[in-house]
Amino acid sequence: MVLNGIIMVFIIFLIYAVSDIIATFSKAYLSMVFVAAIIFMFAFWFGLPKGICVDTGFMAIGGNMAIGFFLAHLGTTFSIRTFTQDWKAVVISIVSVVCIAFGCYFIGRNFMDPSYALAAAPIAAGGNVSYYIMQPTLEGLNRPDVITFCVLALCFQTMAGVPVASFLCKKIGLGLHQDYLDGKLVAATAAANNGQEKKKLLPGIPKKWLTDNVYFFELALCAALGSLFEQATGFNRLVATLVFAFILTQLGLMEPNPLQKSGAQGLIVSIALITIFNGLSGSTPEMVLSMIVPLLIILFIGLCIMFAVSIPLAKLLHYEWKIAVVIATTAYFGFMCGYIVSQEVARAISVNDEERALMEQYFMPKMLIGGILSMFIVSAVCASIMVQWF
Repeated sequence: MVLNGIIMVFIIFLIYAVSDIIATFSKAYLSMVFVAAIIFMFAFWFGLPKGICVDTGFMAIGGNMAIGFFLAHLGTTFSIRTFTQDWKAVVISIVSVVCIAFGCYFIGRNFMDPSYALAAAPIAAGGNVSYYIMQPTLEGLNRPDVITFCVLALCFQTMAGVPVASFLCKKIGLGLHQDYLDGKLVAATAAANNGQEKKKLLPGIPKKWLTDNVYFFELALCAALGSLFEQATGFNRLVATLVFAFILTQLGLMEPNPLQKSGAQGLIVSIALITIFNGLSGSTPEMVLSMIVPLLIILFIGLCIMFAVSIPLAKLLHYEWKIAVVIATTAYFGFMCGYIVSQEVARAISVNDEERALMEQYFMPKMLIGGILSMFIVSAVCASIMVQWF
Protein backbone atom coordinates (compact mmCIF):
# COMPACT_ATOMS: atom_id res chain seq x y z
CA MET A 1 0.00 0.00 0.00
CA VAL A 2 1.31 3.43 -0.97
CA LEU A 3 1.11 5.91 1.88
CA ASN A 4 -0.09 9.35 0.86
CA GLY A 5 0.80 12.54 2.72
CA ILE A 6 -2.13 12.62 5.12
CA ILE A 7 -1.66 8.96 6.10
CA MET A 8 2.00 9.72 6.87
CA VAL A 9 0.97 12.68 9.02
CA PHE A 10 -1.49 10.40 10.83
CA ILE A 11 1.25 7.84 11.53
CA ILE A 12 3.61 10.49 12.91
CA PHE A 13 1.02 11.92 15.27
CA LEU A 14 -0.09 8.41 16.24
CA ILE A 15 3.49 7.76 17.40
CA TYR A 16 3.50 11.09 19.21
CA ALA A 17 0.16 10.34 20.90
CA VAL A 18 1.24 6.87 22.05
CA SER A 19 4.52 8.33 23.34
CA ASP A 20 2.67 11.05 25.24
CA ILE A 21 0.33 8.48 26.82
CA ILE A 22 3.24 6.29 27.91
CA ALA A 23 5.07 9.35 29.30
CA THR A 24 1.95 10.38 31.22
CA PHE A 25 1.34 6.84 32.48
CA SER A 26 4.93 6.64 33.74
CA LYS A 27 4.45 10.01 35.48
CA ALA A 28 7.26 11.52 33.37
CA TYR A 29 9.91 8.93 34.31
CA LEU A 30 9.82 7.85 30.65
CA SER A 31 10.05 10.93 28.47
CA MET A 32 7.92 11.31 25.35
CA VAL A 33 11.08 11.98 23.33
CA PHE A 34 12.74 8.78 24.54
CA VAL A 35 9.65 6.64 23.86
CA ALA A 36 9.07 8.21 20.44
CA ALA A 37 12.72 7.64 19.46
CA ILE A 38 12.41 3.93 20.31
CA ILE A 39 9.14 3.61 18.38
CA PHE A 40 10.49 5.45 15.33
CA MET A 41 13.66 3.34 15.30
CA PHE A 42 11.81 0.02 15.33
CA ALA A 43 9.18 1.33 12.92
CA PHE A 44 11.90 2.28 10.40
CA TRP A 45 13.41 -1.17 10.81
CA PHE A 46 10.10 -2.93 10.15
CA GLY A 47 8.81 -1.08 7.14
CA LEU A 48 7.99 2.53 7.97
CA PRO A 49 9.06 4.52 4.89
CA LYS A 50 12.50 6.02 5.45
CA GLY A 51 11.42 9.27 3.87
CA ILE A 52 8.26 9.78 5.91
CA CYS A 53 9.63 12.84 7.71
CA VAL A 54 10.73 14.40 4.41
CA ASP A 55 7.71 13.37 2.32
CA THR A 56 5.26 14.96 4.74
CA GLY A 57 7.11 18.25 4.39
CA PHE A 58 7.80 18.28 8.12
CA MET A 59 11.57 18.23 7.68
CA ALA A 60 11.50 21.33 5.49
CA ILE A 61 9.10 23.09 7.84
CA GLY A 62 10.99 21.88 10.91
CA GLY A 63 14.40 22.94 9.66
CA ASN A 64 13.41 26.21 8.01
CA MET A 65 10.61 27.44 10.26
CA ALA A 66 9.70 25.43 13.35
CA ILE A 67 13.13 25.33 15.01
CA GLY A 68 13.71 28.99 14.17
CA PHE A 69 10.31 29.98 15.55
CA PHE A 70 10.86 27.87 18.64
CA LEU A 71 14.29 29.35 19.38
CA ALA A 72 12.98 32.87 18.81
CA HIS A 73 10.17 32.09 21.25
CA LEU A 74 12.67 30.87 23.84
CA GLY A 75 14.74 34.00 23.32
CA THR A 76 11.77 36.10 24.42
CA THR A 77 11.49 34.22 27.72
CA PHE A 78 14.90 35.36 28.96
CA SER A 79 15.82 38.53 30.76
CA ILE A 80 19.33 39.82 31.42
CA ARG A 81 18.63 39.55 35.14
CA THR A 82 17.59 35.90 34.87
CA PHE A 83 20.61 35.02 32.75
CA THR A 84 23.12 36.65 35.08
CA GLN A 85 21.46 35.10 38.12
CA ASP A 86 22.01 31.67 36.57
CA TRP A 87 25.73 32.14 35.94
CA LYS A 88 26.40 28.94 37.87
CA ALA A 89 24.47 26.99 35.23
CA VAL A 90 26.70 28.55 32.57
CA VAL A 91 29.86 27.47 34.41
CA ILE A 92 28.55 23.94 34.97
CA SER A 93 27.57 23.57 31.32
CA ILE A 94 30.89 24.82 29.93
CA VAL A 95 33.08 22.71 32.22
CA SER A 96 30.93 19.59 31.75
CA VAL A 97 30.93 19.79 27.95
CA VAL A 98 34.70 20.26 27.74
CA CYS A 99 35.29 17.31 30.07
CA ILE A 100 32.83 15.11 28.16
CA ALA A 101 34.47 15.84 24.79
CA PHE A 102 38.06 15.28 25.85
CA GLY A 103 37.26 12.57 28.39
CA CYS A 104 35.32 10.45 25.89
CA TYR A 105 38.31 10.50 23.56
CA PHE A 106 41.18 9.97 25.99
CA ILE A 107 39.32 7.29 27.96
CA GLY A 108 37.38 5.77 25.06
CA ARG A 109 40.41 5.16 22.83
CA ASN A 110 41.56 2.52 25.33
CA PHE A 111 38.44 0.42 24.66
CA MET A 112 37.80 0.88 20.92
CA ASP A 113 39.25 2.00 17.63
CA PRO A 114 40.87 5.38 18.44
CA SER A 115 39.27 6.86 15.31
CA TYR A 116 35.83 5.92 16.65
CA ALA A 117 36.56 7.61 19.96
CA LEU A 118 38.03 10.74 18.38
CA ALA A 119 35.19 11.15 15.90
CA ALA A 120 32.38 10.53 18.37
CA ALA A 121 33.75 12.43 21.39
CA PRO A 122 32.78 16.00 20.40
CA ILE A 123 29.49 14.68 19.01
CA ALA A 124 28.74 13.10 22.38
CA ALA A 125 29.37 16.50 23.92
CA GLY A 126 27.07 18.44 21.63
CA GLY A 127 25.43 16.68 18.68
CA ASN A 128 24.62 18.07 15.23
CA VAL A 129 26.85 21.12 15.04
CA SER A 130 29.93 19.12 16.06
CA TYR A 131 29.07 16.52 13.44
CA TYR A 132 28.78 19.18 10.72
CA ILE A 133 32.18 20.59 11.69
CA MET A 134 33.85 17.18 11.56
CA GLN A 135 31.99 15.75 8.56
CA PRO A 136 34.33 17.00 5.75
CA THR A 137 37.39 15.55 7.52
CA LEU A 138 35.62 12.26 8.24
CA GLU A 139 34.59 11.88 4.60
CA GLY A 140 38.22 12.38 3.60
CA LEU A 141 39.38 9.47 5.79
CA ASN A 142 37.86 6.88 3.44
CA ARG A 143 36.50 5.16 6.55
CA PRO A 144 32.70 4.76 6.12
CA ASP A 145 32.59 2.79 9.37
CA VAL A 146 33.79 5.87 11.28
CA ILE A 147 31.03 8.00 9.74
CA THR A 148 28.46 5.31 10.55
CA PHE A 149 29.63 5.21 14.15
CA CYS A 150 29.27 9.00 14.41
CA VAL A 151 25.74 8.84 13.02
CA LEU A 152 24.84 6.15 15.55
CA ALA A 153 26.28 8.22 18.39
CA LEU A 154 24.29 11.19 17.11
CA CYS A 155 21.09 9.15 16.92
CA PHE A 156 21.36 7.25 20.17
CA GLN A 157 22.79 9.82 22.56
CA THR A 158 19.26 11.15 23.11
CA MET A 159 18.18 7.70 24.32
CA ALA A 160 21.01 7.72 26.86
CA GLY A 161 20.58 11.25 28.14
CA VAL A 162 16.82 11.78 28.24
CA PRO A 163 15.98 8.99 30.77
CA VAL A 164 18.61 10.33 33.19
CA ALA A 165 17.40 13.91 32.84
CA SER A 166 13.75 12.87 33.09
CA PHE A 167 14.36 10.85 36.27
CA LEU A 168 16.30 13.66 37.98
CA CYS A 169 13.85 16.35 36.86
CA LYS A 170 11.06 14.28 38.36
CA LYS A 171 12.92 14.13 41.68
CA ILE A 172 13.54 17.87 41.56
CA GLY A 173 9.93 18.49 40.58
CA LEU A 174 8.63 16.57 43.58
CA GLY A 175 10.70 18.83 45.82
CA LEU A 176 9.37 21.93 44.04
CA HIS A 177 5.85 20.57 44.42
CA GLN A 178 6.28 20.33 48.18
CA ASP A 179 7.72 23.85 48.22
CA TYR A 180 4.64 25.03 46.31
CA LEU A 181 2.30 23.36 48.81
CA ASP A 182 4.25 25.02 51.63
CA GLY A 183 4.08 28.41 49.90
CA LYS A 184 7.85 28.61 49.42
CA LEU A 185 7.98 28.27 45.66
CA VAL A 186 5.74 31.29 45.11
CA ALA A 187 7.78 33.36 47.53
CA ALA A 188 11.08 32.32 45.95
CA THR A 189 9.82 33.08 42.45
CA ALA A 190 8.46 36.45 43.50
CA ALA A 191 11.81 37.33 45.06
CA ALA A 192 13.68 36.25 41.95
CA ASN A 193 11.42 38.34 39.73
CA ASN A 194 11.42 41.35 42.05
CA GLY A 195 12.15 44.41 39.99
CA GLN A 196 12.50 42.35 36.84
CA GLU A 197 9.60 44.01 35.02
CA LYS A 198 10.94 47.21 33.51
CA LYS A 199 9.48 49.92 31.39
CA LYS A 200 10.01 49.27 27.69
CA LEU A 201 12.96 51.10 26.19
CA LEU A 202 11.20 51.48 22.83
CA PRO A 203 7.51 51.48 21.94
CA GLY A 204 6.50 48.06 20.69
CA ILE A 205 3.47 47.02 18.64
CA PRO A 206 0.26 48.15 20.38
CA LYS A 207 -1.48 45.28 22.13
CA LYS A 208 -4.69 45.75 20.11
CA TRP A 209 -2.70 44.88 16.97
CA LEU A 210 -1.12 41.73 18.41
CA THR A 211 -2.90 39.04 16.40
CA ASP A 212 -1.59 35.51 15.79
CA ASN A 213 -0.13 36.58 12.45
CA VAL A 214 1.68 39.50 14.05
CA TYR A 215 3.24 37.10 16.57
CA PHE A 216 4.31 34.86 13.66
CA PHE A 217 5.74 37.90 11.88
CA GLU A 218 7.88 38.72 14.92
CA LEU A 219 9.16 35.14 15.11
CA ALA A 220 9.82 35.02 11.35
CA LEU A 221 11.67 38.34 11.57
CA CYS A 222 14.06 36.92 14.18
CA ALA A 223 14.59 33.74 12.14
CA ALA A 224 15.25 35.80 9.00
CA LEU A 225 17.70 38.07 10.82
CA GLY A 226 19.49 34.97 12.14
CA SER A 227 19.74 33.52 8.64
CA LEU A 228 21.06 36.77 7.15
CA PHE A 229 23.58 37.08 9.98
CA GLU A 230 24.84 33.55 9.27
CA GLN A 231 25.26 34.37 5.58
CA ALA A 232 27.23 37.49 6.43
CA THR A 233 29.42 36.12 9.23
CA GLY A 234 29.22 32.31 9.23
CA PHE A 235 27.86 32.41 12.78
CA ASN A 236 25.28 29.69 13.52
CA ARG A 237 21.84 30.98 12.49
CA LEU A 238 19.96 29.23 15.31
CA VAL A 239 22.02 30.88 18.02
CA ALA A 240 21.75 34.19 16.15
CA THR A 241 17.96 33.78 16.00
CA LEU A 242 17.77 33.32 19.76
CA VAL A 243 20.06 36.33 20.35
CA PHE A 244 18.02 38.60 18.08
CA ALA A 245 14.78 37.58 19.82
CA PHE A 246 16.40 38.22 23.19
CA ILE A 247 17.60 41.69 22.14
CA LEU A 248 14.30 42.74 20.55
CA THR A 249 12.38 41.59 23.63
CA GLN A 250 14.68 43.50 25.97
CA LEU A 251 14.20 46.61 23.83
CA GLY A 252 10.44 46.20 24.04
CA LEU A 253 9.95 45.53 20.33
CA MET A 254 8.76 41.92 20.86
CA GLU A 255 6.22 40.44 23.22
CA PRO A 256 7.36 37.58 25.51
CA ASN A 257 6.01 34.06 24.90
CA PRO A 258 4.59 34.64 21.39
CA LEU A 259 3.98 30.95 20.61
CA GLN A 260 2.07 30.47 23.83
CA LYS A 261 -0.03 33.60 23.22
CA SER A 262 -0.79 32.56 19.64
CA GLY A 263 -1.73 29.00 20.67
CA ALA A 264 0.77 27.51 18.20
CA GLN A 265 3.37 26.27 20.68
CA GLY A 266 2.36 22.60 20.67
CA LEU A 267 2.27 22.28 16.87
CA ILE A 268 5.57 24.08 16.35
CA VAL A 269 7.34 21.87 18.91
CA SER A 270 5.85 18.70 17.38
CA ILE A 271 7.10 19.62 13.91
CA ALA A 272 10.52 20.69 15.19
CA LEU A 273 10.96 17.31 16.90
CA ILE A 274 10.79 15.61 13.50
CA THR A 275 14.33 16.80 12.77
CA ILE A 276 15.53 14.62 15.67
CA PHE A 277 13.60 11.47 14.81
CA ASN A 278 14.53 11.64 11.12
CA GLY A 279 18.13 10.89 12.13
CA LEU A 280 17.03 7.36 13.02
CA SER A 281 15.79 6.58 9.50
CA GLY A 282 19.25 5.53 8.33
CA SER A 283 19.88 3.03 11.11
CA THR A 284 19.54 -0.73 10.57
CA PRO A 285 19.57 -3.65 13.03
CA GLU A 286 22.83 -4.90 11.53
CA MET A 287 24.45 -1.48 11.85
CA VAL A 288 23.40 -1.11 15.47
CA LEU A 289 24.43 -4.66 16.42
CA SER A 290 27.86 -4.39 14.79
CA MET A 291 28.74 -1.27 16.74
CA ILE A 292 26.65 -1.64 19.87
CA VAL A 293 29.58 -2.33 22.21
CA PRO A 294 31.75 0.72 21.35
CA LEU A 295 28.58 2.82 21.12
CA LEU A 296 27.48 1.84 24.62
CA ILE A 297 31.01 2.42 25.92
CA ILE A 298 31.26 5.97 24.54
CA LEU A 299 27.79 6.90 25.83
CA PHE A 300 28.48 5.33 29.22
CA ILE A 301 31.78 7.20 29.54
CA GLY A 302 30.00 10.45 28.76
CA LEU A 303 27.32 9.80 31.39
CA CYS A 304 29.94 8.93 34.00
CA ILE A 305 31.82 12.15 33.25
CA MET A 306 28.59 14.14 33.58
CA PHE A 307 28.11 12.88 37.12
CA ALA A 308 31.80 12.97 38.05
CA VAL A 309 32.21 16.60 36.95
CA SER A 310 28.86 18.25 37.64
CA ILE A 311 28.30 16.93 41.18
CA PRO A 312 31.62 18.19 42.69
CA LEU A 313 31.22 21.42 40.73
CA ALA A 314 27.72 21.85 42.16
CA LYS A 315 29.07 21.33 45.67
CA LEU A 316 31.79 23.90 45.03
CA LEU A 317 29.29 26.45 43.71
CA HIS A 318 26.65 25.63 46.35
CA TYR A 319 24.24 24.51 43.63
CA GLU A 320 21.62 21.74 43.64
CA TRP A 321 23.50 18.69 42.37
CA LYS A 322 20.51 17.12 40.62
CA ILE A 323 19.89 20.14 38.41
CA ALA A 324 23.65 20.40 37.79
CA VAL A 325 23.63 16.85 36.38
CA VAL A 326 20.54 17.69 34.30
CA ILE A 327 22.35 20.72 32.85
CA ALA A 328 25.29 18.46 31.96
CA THR A 329 23.00 15.88 30.30
CA THR A 330 21.74 18.49 27.83
CA ALA A 331 24.96 17.74 25.95
CA TYR A 332 23.24 14.51 24.92
CA PHE A 333 19.91 15.95 23.77
CA GLY A 334 20.07 19.75 23.46
CA PHE A 335 17.53 22.45 24.16
CA MET A 336 14.58 20.89 22.30
CA CYS A 337 14.39 17.66 24.28
CA GLY A 338 15.23 19.53 27.47
CA TYR A 339 12.22 21.74 26.86
CA ILE A 340 9.96 18.70 26.38
CA VAL A 341 11.30 16.91 29.48
CA SER A 342 10.78 19.93 31.72
CA GLN A 343 7.26 20.45 30.38
CA GLU A 344 6.39 16.81 30.96
CA VAL A 345 7.59 16.91 34.55
CA ALA A 346 5.74 20.16 35.26
CA ARG A 347 2.55 18.74 33.74
CA ALA A 348 2.81 15.42 35.58
CA ILE A 349 3.41 16.88 39.05
CA SER A 350 1.58 20.22 39.10
CA VAL A 351 -1.88 20.50 40.65
CA ASN A 352 -2.80 23.69 38.75
CA ASP A 353 -1.65 26.07 36.02
CA GLU A 354 0.10 28.39 38.49
CA GLU A 355 2.32 25.62 39.86
CA ARG A 356 3.04 24.36 36.35
CA ALA A 357 4.13 27.84 35.26
CA LEU A 358 6.37 28.21 38.32
CA MET A 359 8.03 24.86 37.64
CA GLU A 360 8.62 25.76 34.02
CA GLN A 361 10.17 29.07 35.12
CA TYR A 362 12.58 27.05 37.24
CA PHE A 363 13.55 24.47 34.61
CA MET A 364 13.44 26.33 31.29
CA PRO A 365 16.35 28.80 31.67
CA LYS A 366 18.65 26.05 32.93
CA MET A 367 17.70 23.68 30.11
CA LEU A 368 18.15 26.39 27.51
CA ILE A 369 21.50 27.55 28.87
CA GLY A 370 22.82 23.98 28.92
CA GLY A 371 21.39 23.08 25.52
CA ILE A 372 22.60 26.18 23.70
CA LEU A 373 26.10 26.13 25.18
CA SER A 374 26.57 22.40 24.61
CA MET A 375 25.07 22.15 21.13
CA PHE A 376 26.19 25.35 19.47
CA ILE A 377 29.15 26.86 21.26
CA VAL A 378 31.39 24.81 23.55
CA SER A 379 31.15 21.49 21.69
CA ALA A 380 31.71 23.32 18.40
CA VAL A 381 34.96 24.75 19.77
CA CYS A 382 35.99 21.27 20.98
CA ALA A 383 35.17 19.78 17.58
CA SER A 384 37.20 22.47 15.80
CA ILE A 385 40.21 21.53 17.94
CA MET A 386 39.83 17.74 17.88
CA VAL A 387 39.17 17.45 14.15
CA GLN A 388 42.80 18.54 13.62
CA TRP A 389 43.99 15.44 15.48
CA PHE A 390 43.07 13.04 12.64
